[in-house]
Amino acid sequence: MDYRRRGLRVGGKGADDDLRVDPSAQRRPCFQRGFTRYGLRITGHGSRTMKPKIAVYWTGSCGGCDVSFLEVGEAIVEVLSQVEIVFWPALVDGKRSDLEAMPAGYIDVALINGTIRTEENVEMVGLLREKSKLVVAYGACAHMGGVPSLANLFSREEVIRGAMGESWRPGPPPGAPAEDAPPDLLPKALPLARVIPVDYTVPG
Repeated sequence: MDYRRRGLRVGGKGADDDLRVDPSAQRRPCFQRGFTRYGLRITGHGSRTMKPKIAVYWTGSCGGCDVSFLEVGEAIVEVLSQVEIVFWPALVDGKRSDLEAMPAGYIDVALINGTIRTEENVEMVGLLREKSKLVVAYGACAHMGGVPSLANLFSREEVIRGAMGESWRPGPPPGAPAEDAPPDLLPKALPLARVIPVDYTVPG
């Protein structure tokens, strides 16, 4: 796949290039009361101000970042009442076609967690970047690669054989249509900022 045609950045001169993460990103708060600093506004009940549109997506992750939203306790009810969730496959039914149908900049804030490991990951975060005003790398895996990036100690072929066994062959399962084939692995697991521009980071 020619990622450059999509305006995406995968890696640089070599696998050990700097991560291209803005060093000041960790010092910038992702959310402030009212979102007013970023041109967004969360209002109280009964207000006619449009609710910010939020997307949450996971790539190569364990799902812990999605669960972490619940750590705010009962306050999550208030938060959810003041935003509009337009895409969050881990919580509500949402398909790629739904995201593709959204106009550019339709989403106010996209929170993306997980390392980038497959071609499908690259395509999905590219779509989210196109559709979103702000993109947040949420959690350790999106920020720096996290535990899944330990796979970079091995070649892609070694990872596949270790996980799937020596008899594994690429493509769909026997008798299944071609679209059921698992997505191809990238040569290395990458943090989000190596693939798309990231506005803010919430380290995990």
